[in-house]
Amino acid sequence: MPMIDVTIPEGALAPQAEAQLMEELTGTLIRHEGLDPDNPLVRDVTWIFVHRPAAVYRAGVVAPAPIYRIVPTVPEGQYTDAARAGLIADVTAAVARAEGVPVDAVATRVWVFPTEIDDG
Repeated sequence: MPMIDVTIPEGALAPQAEAQLMEELTGTLIRHEGLDPDNPLVRDVTWIFVHRPAAVYRAGVVAPAPIYRIVPTVPEGQYTDAARAGLIADVTAAVARAEGVPVDAVATRVWVFPTEIDDG
C-alpha cells in the first residue's frame, strides 16, 4: 500500500491549493509505481497522512517561508535512482503549483524522501 507522509506548516497553503496538492501527490505516487492513477482500487489504498508542525525552524529561527517534508513510501524494490529523481522532481513541481510559483522558488524548501519498506 503506497503511503505519503506530508509535513506542511499550518496555513502554508490555501485549503483548495492543499487539496489539489494532495490529489496531485496521490496520482504522482501511483504513476511512479507504474500503476494507473485513475484506477479506483489503487487510489483507495493510497493514503496521505498530513502533519502540521506549529513551527519549522531554519538556521535556528522560524523559517520565513513554508518548508515541506514529503515522504512517499512504497514496497521494497520500487525505486531505482532514476525513479527517485523523477519522483522528487514531480513532487517538487506539484508543491510549486500549489504555491503558484516557479519550481526554483520552492526547490530549497521541498524535501522529498522516497522510502521503501519490506513487503509483508
